[in-house]
Amino acid sequence: YWLLSLLPPAPLIVDVGFNQGLFSREALRQRPQARIVGFEPAKSMQREFAAHFAHEPRVELLPFAVSNGRGELDFCDSSDGCSSLVGDQSSGAEKYRVGTIKLDDFAEKRGCSKIDMLKVDAEGYDLHALEGADRLLNRQAIDIFTFEYNLTWIESRRFLKDAWAFLEKKPYDLFRLFNGFLVSFRYSQRAERHDLGCIYVGVSRSRLEQGGIPVREFPQ
Repeated sequence: YWLLSLLPPAPLIVDVGFNQGLFSREALRQRPQARIVGFEPAKSMQREFAAHFAHEPRVELLPFAVSNGRGELDFCDSSDGCSSLVGDQSSGAEKYRVGTIKLDDFAEKRGCSKIDMLKVDAEGYDLHALEGADRLLNRQAIDIFTFEYNLTWIESRRFLKDAWAFLEKKPYDLFRLFNGFLVSFRYSQRAERHDLGCIYVGVSRSRLEQGGIPVREFPQ
């Protein structure tokens, strides 16, 4: 949550994998003037949203999965926060089709020229979501993005190396998230540890030039 302190007073935050809205709730506490667009295809979490955010004008929830293409995909709704496009993460999950959307298309349709923070928690589908923001990333229209690398990536047949290959061509620096600071990251095979559940943070070069980003250097 400390990353929210790096945002301007009235940021636009895109929350991919809105879930129960804990991240967005904290964002509104720290930045009361924030505007949040959440993406959450799970019907179980959409019901949670209706119960807790129905009268919150600063938050909009869209019932789509974010991907690198438009269409429909099979979705497993486990009702426990681990719902996913990449397979049944728990027994007894409800399965149904969901619509998918690209962040590039969303931004163009809304006339959205700048996203202050993009949080991606897509249970193994994180890289697909970032690939769907290709044009946004190319023009540094996203200041800060985050994604989680964990066991669920195995189901999507993607590796951290794939994320690195995609992102190293972008005008961003990649970091690992720690409590209160970031650590510069460069890919090595030793980082392919799905069991660690690491959070990675991308910061645009233009945002880095503005300063105020706490970065430390650790041995790779």
